[in-house]
Amino acid sequence: LWLHHSGVRVRIVDEEALPGTTSRALVVHARTLELYRQVGLADAVVERGLKFAAANFWVKGRRVAHAQLGDMGVGISAFPYVLIFPQDEHERLLIERLHAVGVDVERPVELTGFDDRGDRIVARVVFEPRTVLKEMGTEIPENIPIRVYDSTADLRYLVLPVRPAGTEGWTAAQLEKLVTRDSMVGVIPASSP
Repeated sequence: LWLHHSGVRVRIVDEEALPGTTSRALVVHARTLELYRQVGLADAVVERGLKFAAANFWVKGRRVAHAQLGDMGVGISAFPYVLIFPQDEHERLLIERLHAVGVDVERPVELTGFDDRGDRIVARVVFEPRTVLKEMGTEIPENIPIRVYDSTADLRYLVLPVRPAGTEGWTAAQLEKLVTRDSMVGVIPASSP
């Protein structure tokens, strides 16, 4: 949203097919809300969140301490409180706001790398690897996961083909006739005898 607000054209991709449905984070801090206010998002976050004013600490069923948090940022921030807003709900709100300004999260799309072209950075992405392979003549069953990796100076990949049925006991020379370059990089299965 900030980049869009600043006039930068953006594209957001996510390899997950759907937004998150669980939360690994709950708290939105004052500084985040201050930045959100600049792009018109703070009010919606505060409205959907829960101000965390105090905490009680319990030991063996007895309250042993109470911490007052509600006024800790008064005079420092327009948002002087800790706000509870689960990560999955936060993600949905961001997706809604992005959509409202014409930016949609593209799913499932895998980012495989970047190319620095001097005057710009170009992202390499794969939209539907199963569809791409099907167009090349290879159908991969739905129950077999497909991961897309890009070779870099730090990463090399090797895909080993599955032994074709009926080739048990074959020599390496016999198997070589079934294995092609495309089957070695995982684009197609090795030929059957």
